[in-house]
Amino acid sequence: MTQPVSNAIISVESYQKLVNRVQELEERILNQESKILGIESITSKINFSDNGNTLTIMQLAETGFQEWNDPEEDIYNDEA
Repeated sequence: MTQPVSNAIISVESYQKLVNRVQELEERILNQESKILGIESITSKINFSDNGNTLTIMQLAETGFQEWNDPEEDIYNDEA
């Protein structure tokens, strides 16, 4: 009869080891997920920044680049 009791103790110890390992793995997954979210956030900010630059260029193109065609600042004017 002592054998079933010792098996039960081993089973409890094994179970606890498994529980501890599962908790450790869950924590590692959460850490990885938070890193991924951080990377996605940075990437999103970079993409937003790039879109802003693209929109600025597109807006300049729509106006015929008047901001860049200031006659007072004509670098190709030989008389200046």
